[in-house]
Amino acid sequence: MTNRILATLASAVLLAPLPAAAQDYTAPGTTLKVGEAAVVPHFVPKGPVVPVELTITGIERGSKDDLKDFQLPEEAKADVPYYVRYTVKNVSDEDLSNQTISAFQIKDDRSEYHMPATTRGGGAKALKCEQARLKDFTKDATAEGCLIAMIHESGKIVDVEYKGRTRDGEDLAKMYNDPVVWLPAEDAAPAADAAPADPAKSITRP
Repeated sequence: MTNRILATLASAVLLAPLPAAAQDYTAPGTTLKVGEAAVVPHFVPKGPVVPVELTITGIERGSKDDLKDFQLPEEAKADVPYYVRYTVKNVSDEDLSNQTISAFQIKDDRSEYHMPATTRGGGAKALKCEQARLKDFTKDATAEGCLIAMIHESGKIVDVEYKGRTRDGEDLAKMYNDPVVWLPAEDAAPAADAAPADPAKSITRP
């Protein structure tokens, strides 16, 4: 009986899916154009590192009028919102439902880095710019999302970067210091008109 149990356990180990190797991911430091896809590491909370396919699909300059009904922090009142749109596909065997794809950073023409701004009171929905909702996000599922970046009035986005995290292996940690980069089109397209926002909504610049 003991030998049979050990054999069963050994078979289970052999049949278990292997984690994605470093070579399965897009190389750290890769530069892409908007519309091109990269396979990047997603860090499951208290779980494995798994691959997702990430594509930056558009970068749009908004208008100050988009935020006229929002409460803005003082340091963001002179800024203009940019909308970074993306798609994500689960290319792993892990169920990623209800998780958040994060680890983005956005660089402007002053070489200043921005974390995506956060909204309250349904502000992201009013701006038609919400992070991807990963509902029933099993293998091959896809979702669309949007990030808000507050950029100085005369500025523009130079690139959008995905950094990953620093845990679980030296190879994956390299992406944290040398992100995958997407370059925008020469001129960012204007955003579609956003729905009016409720005065109770607010936006926060990290």
